Amino acid sequence: KRLNYEESQLNISSTSDMPETTDVFIVGAGVTGLYAAERLQKSNISFCVVDKRDKVGGIWSMFANETSRVNSSEASYRLTEPKYRSNRDHSATRELLEDISYVSSKIADHIYLKVDVQKIEKSDFGYKITYQQDGAVKCVKSKGVILAINDRVGPPRKIEYPNQTVFKGEIVSGFADKAKGVSWQDKNVVIVGMG
Repeated sequence: KRLNYEESQLNISSTSDMPETTDVFIVGAGVTGLYAAERLQKSNISFCVVDKRDKVGGIWSMFANETSRVNSSEASYRLTEPKYRSNRDHSATRELLEDISYVSSKIADHIYLKVDVQKIEKSDFGYKITYQQDGAVKCVKSKGVILAINDRVGPPRKIEYPNQTVFKGEIVSGFADKAKGVSWQDKNVVIVGMG
């Protein structure tokens, strides 16, 4: 099925230890962080990309479902050069994840997953970043920091409505692919929320 994407391809990470110093430290391995990292690589500027999750892709690997679409004609969602994939107005999740995987594979030696950034402090050389990885607390020095995090998206909000406990039907979240595989045929459906 061309709608599906094998998400294990997003478990791209360096096999070496994180450097002690770098020109640019990027927090977030989603579209924005990966795009910035690829541009830095093309400019021969040292960098590392960290993400607290075990995969790259940001909100696209966390919240999107197989039918999600994005206006990828906008520069902020255009990861790859036109020669790799033709541009279109509304790319599917699969296409975005393929782009993310493609760009990540080119910079994999600079991506570090399961890294929890604890503190970023200004210093005389630029920045001191304190992070935790595999239970150990360590530091990196960098000249610059890019916060490529989407602070608008958090965990799904719990929706409550009057007489909710009286409802005897099945409640299915539409987040990510949680509704995948649910048979809707011959059922009365109530949709709560306007996402």
